[in-house]
Amino acid sequence: MTGYLGMRRPARKADAPAESERDLRVRLGELLLADAIDFVLARAVIVGLTIALGLLGLIVAVCAVMAVLVLLGGRAGATVGEAALALRVIGRETGAPVGYRRTALRLMGRDASAIPLYAGYVAALHTPEGRTWHDRMAGAVVVPADGPGSPIATR
Repeated sequence: MTGYLGMRRPARKADAPAESERDLRVRLGELLLADAIDFVLARAVIVGLTIALGLLGLIVAVCAVMAVLVLLGGRAGATVGEAALALRVIGRETGAPVGYRRTALRLMGRDASAIPLYAGYVAALHTPEGRTWHDRMAGAVVVPADGPGSPIATR
């Protein structure tokens, strides 16, 4: 049986409830909170270094923040915000961390998901797979860190 994230999972009993709209709203809340944590931490570093070093600090801070987010996401499969919420990002086909290039693409795609009134996040509520625009761009799936490949809604 294929779950709403497109991942294989065992068939459930007939009496088990179907994945509800509430489960998808909880998932959307988790994704938004993880991104908000990353946003706040990144902006704190950028503002602090800009105040301390001026334009050079701004350039260094932006590069450092992007490098750290790409390194964490590419190697560990989670940014600081995702790790704080026990989430990880894996490749839809491989089930392994998505790697540096696709992590960078996913991070840049967050803006595309957020700018038009968070339409890319809301789209996750209206698709059978429950993936945001930036997850689709990177070929990624967000799953709980404690279960290999298990959909978030089945926690």
